[in-house]
Amino acid sequence: MKKTSNKIILAIILTFTMLIGLVSVTAFAADGTTVYLEPGAEWLSDGATFAVYYWTGDTDNGWVKMTDEGDGIYKAVVPAGYSNIIFVRLDPSASEPSWEAKWNQTIDLTITEDSDTFTITDAWGGTGTWASGAEIGGGSTGGDGEGGDVVIDSTDGVSSYTVAGVAALCGSDWAPADTANDMVYNTTTKLYEKTFTGIPAGTYQFKVAADHGWDRSWGDPVNGVGQFGTDYQIILEEEQNVTITFDPATATVGYKLSASTGPSENLPAAGLEADTVVYLDNAAGWDTPYIYCWGGDYNAMTWPGEMMDYDEELGLYYATVSEGTTGVIFNDGNGTQTKDIVVMPTPQNSLYVNDDLQSDFVVNPHYADPTPEEPAGMTWLQEIAYGILLFLRSIEDFFKGLFGG
Repeated sequence: MKKTSNKIILAIILTFTMLIGLVSVTAFAADGTTVYLEPGAEWLSDGATFAVYYWTGDTDNGWVKMTDEGDGIYKAVVPAGYSNIIFVRLDPSASEPSWEAKWNQTIDLTITEDSDTFTITDAWGGTGTWASGAEIGGGSTGGDGEGGDVVIDSTDGVSSYTVAGVAALCGSDWAPADTANDMVYNTTTKLYEKTFTGIPAGTYQFKVAADHGWDRSWGDPVNGVGQFGTDYQIILEEEQNVTITFDPATATVGYKLSASTGPSENLPAAGLEADTVVYLDNAAGWDTPYIYCWGGDYNAMTWPGEMMDYDEELGLYYATVSEGTTGVIFNDGNGTQTKDIVVMPTPQNSLYVNDDLQSDFVVNPHYADPTPEEPAGMTWLQEIAYGILLFLRSIEDFFKGLFGG
C-alpha cells in the first residue's frame, strides 16, 4: 500500500506541475507577441538603439524597447492585441523611444502567425523581409549560375511579382492583384519582366508588388518612406513598347524600350528637378508647422523635420525643398501629420492645405511666372525692350539668390 500511495502522490505532483506549465505558457502568449529585428550594418552604425512602435488607431499606440540578443538580432515583446508595428532606429542619446529620437524607420508592418523576424534589406527605404527566426541567413540571394533559374531567398517566400501602376500603362489602376500584369522570369537576363505594348507618349508611374498585394512592394530604392515607398516614373517622348524588369536578389527595378536592345536601364526615383519653395495654408491651426523631407540631400533628416517660416504678407508658412527630394510630410511636431506626399510640387502647384491630411499639392494662387511671355508680332524696337526686360529680370534673380531675398 505504501508503494501505491507514493505512486499516486507522484502522479498528482507531475500532473500539477504540467498544469502549472501550461498555465504559464498560456499566460505568456496572452501577454504579447515576440518579434525580432535583423537591422543590418547600416542601421547598426553610430551606436543606434532600436524600438518597436505599435498601434491600432490614432490614439491607441505605444513603444517598446528592443534588447540585443547577439549576432545582430534584436528582440521585443509587443503587447497582446496589437498587430501593426514599425521598427524604429533611434538616437542612442535618447533615454526613451519617441518619434523625436527617430533616425530611421521601416514601412508599416503587420505581425503574422507564420513569421516573427524582420530583416532590413533596404536600409534607408525601410523595407525588408519577414521570416521565422530559424530561417534567418539561410537563403541564397542570387542566381545559381549562367543559364540557371533564379533562386529567391528562402526567407522571402514570394510566389509572384506584379507591375501595378496607372491604368494608362497597366490597363488597370494600381491593381497588384491583376494577374495580367504578372512578371515572367527571363532565363537569359535572369530578371523578371513584363512588357506593355503600344504605350503612347506621356508620363507613367508604377511599382512592383509581391504576391498580388501591397504588403510588400518596391518603389524608390534610395529614400522611400511610408508604407510603400515612392512611385517609379517613365517619361516617353513617343509611342514605345515598355518592358519593366525586376531583380529580386538586389531589389532593382529597371526598364527597356522597344528601340533598346541593350541591358535594362535602372530607374531613378522621380524627384524634384530643382530647388522649390513650398507653401502651407495652416487651415488646421497647428501651433508650429514642420516639414519632413526625404530623398536628395535629406538622407539623415530627423523627425519632425524643419520648422517652417511664416510669410506675414501672404499669411502662409513656407520652406525651400531641395533638388532631388522624392517625398515630404507636413506635421505639427506633436503627432499630427499628413500622408507621405510623393507627388512632388511644381512652382505653380506648390501650395498644401492641411485641412485634409490625405491631399496633395494644389495650385498656388500667389505664384507669378517670373518669365513674361514674349509678345507676338513685336517690332525690332519692342524686341530690344523685351530683351532688356529679360536681362533686368536675370540681374534681379542673381541678387535674390546672392542675398537670399
